[in-house]
Amino acid sequence: MTHPLIILCGGKGTRLRPLVSNRPKALADIGNQEFLKYLLDYWITQGFTKIVLATGYMGDQVERFVDRNHFQADITISEEVLPLGTGGALKQALHLNKTPQQSTHAIVINGDTLNAIDCKKFVKTAIATAADFIMLVRMPNNEDRFGKYYLKNTSEIALVDKQHSIAVVNAGVYLINIENTKRAMRPLPRAFSLEDDYIPQLIESKQSSIRGIQTSGHFIDIGTPASLEQAQSYIPKHFQLSALQR
Repeated sequence: MTHPLIILCGGKGTRLRPLVSNRPKALADIGNQEFLKYLLDYWITQGFTKIVLATGYMGDQVERFVDRNHFQADITISEEVLPLGTGGALKQALHLNKTPQQSTHAIVINGDTLNAIDCKKFVKTAIATAADFIMLVRMPNNEDRFGKYYLKNTSEIALVDKQHSIAVVNAGVYLINIENTKRAMRPLPRAFSLEDDYIPQLIESKQSSIRGIQTSGHFIDIGTPASLEQAQSYIPKHFQLSALQR
């Protein structure tokens, strides 16, 4: 896969305390392995070899984790000195030239979620939309705490319910046009949220280009004590580590 992968893994994991109080959320234990090992292994086996980790809280632990594991990928770090939020972290990673110059697009994912998707199909479909920002969405369940949107005509995204639209939630995977995203983020402040600030702005702007692609594959996040507990059995069952990482 020629497109770089940017993983937003700078969160403190406040809701997980005291379960995860001495490490960043991405390094929470899943059995005897770190969550980030499952995340990296899954995307590397999907063909991604250029990876940027946007770190923040206890980022030194993430760097040491990468150093002591032998991932079959070129992994670089974009560390925030002060909290930047998910949007600011992405903006910094893009402006620090952490993505290969020949790449027109990048995949961006949340560092606390795992999605089982056909990555090649997703990238091909997303690029074919010609949109600058494509968000993977899924049907909500009764306990969803993720950003809620409305999908119309298979890919149009709205903040409010419109005729013939269906409710969906953010699955935490995006394909972005690198240069157009850098340009759109330029006037924004140093710290901002991708989910709460940037995405709603794109949806409401008539000059922006944002689309959604629906998925129904396996999904898990580790953002709460309950979901982290569920992940202990769900992840090893549906996201088995490759032979190199066992």
